[in-house]
Amino acid sequence: AYVFGEDVSFGGVFRCTSGLVDTFGKERVFNTPLCEQ
Repeated sequence: AYVFGEDVSFGGVFRCTSGLVDTFGKERVFNTPLCEQ
């Protein structure tokens, strides 16, 4: 599985994704821009 979005590697606004980058690595949990352009 992959997790990507705004600030997910940081933990997100509510910290619901905190620790995922330590567990699964930067290749599977990473930030992406909000803009789709």
